Amino acid sequence: MRKARFIVPGHAVGFKTTTVESKNRSKDYRKYIEYKVLVQLYAKASGIRLPMVATRERPLTIRTVAYFRNGIHPDPENVHKGVVDALFYDVDMTRGKKTRKGSDKYTGGSFPPPLYDKENPHVVVTIKDYEPKRKKIDEQQEEGPRKERAQRASEKASSKAPQTRARQAQKGSKTNVRTRRTRR
Repeated sequence: MRKARFIVPGHAVGFKTTTVESKNRSKDYRKYIEYKVLVQLYAKASGIRLPMVATRERPLTIRTVAYFRNGIHPDPENVHKGVVDALFYDVDMTRGKKTRKGSDKYTGGSFPPPLYDKENPHVVVTIKDYEPKRKKIDEQQEEGPRKERAQRASEKASSKAPQTRARQAQKGSKTNVRTRRTRR
């Protein structure tokens, strides 16, 4: 498992939904785009290649911890969404458009409740990459005992099958007789 960590200084900005009107007129949307660019700068400075791509074979976990200046702030969940958006999409600042798209479908993550640092508001981003080779080795090691148990169970079932069928036939005929007697 590989780990990357970087800190984005300054007040955190939460995710903003985009519409044509918000792209052209909203100051909040401009702040959001500028914050995404800031996140990308610090991510690249820590050695992360952007846009990131998460696949089924190599999923990513992204944890964001936001430290706010005071009680007036965006939700930590929206800050997390904004950071993930910045890591998986390149932004063209002149047009406010996403130019290249990564794949964040296989991305998970977490964020704690709001934390506060009056002197130094910032966001700590930790990215974990799970290597598939390790997972395959673990699956192969577990597969051996599972196969042995399954073979033993099938052998037992096949050896007991004729006896079990005969017993069920006998039981079935007895129960039918009993039910007939109780009905009369």
